[in-house]
Formats: sequence, structure tokens, C-alpha cells
Amino acid sequence: MVFVSKKINLQLAYICKSSKSITLLFETLLCNYTLINHINKIKFKKTMKQLLQTILFSLILVFAVTISATAHNGDDDKVTTQQTINNDIRVYPNPAVDYIRITDNDNVSKVWIYNILGKRVKAYDVEVSGMKFDIRDLPRGMYIVRLIDNNEELVMTRRINKINP
Repeated sequence: MVFVSKKINLQLAYICKSSKSITLLFETLLCNYTLINHINKIKFKKTMKQLLQTILFSLILVFAVTISATAHNGDDDKVTTQQTINNDIRVYPNPAVDYIRITDNDNVSKVWIYNILGKRVKAYDVEVSGMKFDIRDLPRGMYIVRLIDNNEELVMTRRINKINP
């Protein structure tokens, strides 16, 4: 009887050890699953955050360009909305470092440069063909160039990028 009792106790001990092993294994797997799930949630949140930031930046950029296209900074900025489509006129170099030029065109009498928020930061009168328009003091970024004719009508709007060497 003592022998049978020891055998049962050993079997119970083995089962208990096995169940502890199984429990420990289960807890380890659960912990690993929880950890992997947590990491995936973090990656998902990071990806979603990046996606939302990109969408927000795009919306801000579109809004800013829309504002800059319709900006008015005083009486001399009020330009009629009739835009002459002229593909012969180019604003170059783009991107620009120190200056910009426009291709020779007798229709253009003024060059106005706006920042991305729609504030006019430069205004030039076109005196001679091929004239350079200095932009060295402008910070790096995107700008809108508006070409105006003698009748204060908008000839063309172009986007330029200002870079620093």
C-alpha cells in the first residue's frame, strides 16, 4: 500500500510539474503574443500617425496655395482675375538660389513674389528684358511668382522653389 501510494504521489507530482510546465509554457506564449500584439499596435499607430501627418500636410499645402493665389496685400495687389494663358513665358531657374528671370515678354511689367502663406515678400518693376530678380534674402521654401501686365492684369502665376547652396 505504501508502494502504491508513493507511485500515485510520484504521478501526481509529475502531473503537477507537467501542469506547471504547461502553465508556464502557456503563460510564456501568452506573454509573447501580448508583446507581439503590442508591438504591432505600436507599428500600426506609428503608420497611422505618419499617414495622418501626410494627409494634414497635403491639406495645408493645398490651402496655402489657394490662399496665395487669391491673396491681396493692399490696393496695389488687387489684380483682375482675367488670366492670359501664355505658355511661352518661363520663370527660371527653378529651383533658384540667388535670382530668378523670366523669358522675354513685352506684356509683363511687374513681378510679385508671394510666400506660401500668401504674403507678398517681393515686388519688382520689369525695366529691361532678361532682368534678374534678386531672391538671395528669401528663406528656403516654395514661393508663388505672379507676372502682371501694364493694365494690372494677371498674366501668369508660377511656383518656384528657393534653395540655399
